[in-house]
Amino acid sequence: MGYLKEQVSYIRGMADGLSLDPSTKEGKVLIAMLSFLGDMADSVESNETSVDELTESIEEIKDDMENLESQVYGEDLDFSPWSEDEEKEAGPDFVEMVCPNCSDTIFFDADMINSGEPLVCPSCDKPMKRLSGE
Repeated sequence: MGYLKEQVSYIRGMADGLSLDPSTKEGKVLIAMLSFLGDMADSVESNETSVDELTESIEEIKDDMENLESQVYGEDLDFSPWSEDEEKEAGPDFVEMVCPNCSDTIFFDADMINSGEPLVCPSCDKPMKRLSGE
């Protein structure tokens, strides 16, 4: 973290070796730039410290959350009542249809289509015609 401050100190030492005259335009500019570099190095160091503290706090919160989850839900955090294969099989099948009235693409649950109930477009509220084979 102190690398920037070391670099600013090195440059200040070089400037001191030049015996800058603070009454000249060039001297004033270089002295102001060195002061500004020092302020920037302090600011960067402060930001780095804050980021490190925040990172540490986030890691502590993450650990606390993991501990809490394991206490509440147990070690196995799989919230699904089915295995992945069962979930794929149990998931609803959808049929894509285009409304002949408003041309919107609608996805209907296969069970809805097979139920024989009239299909209504949710966009325009008009009935949709069933195609043979659906």
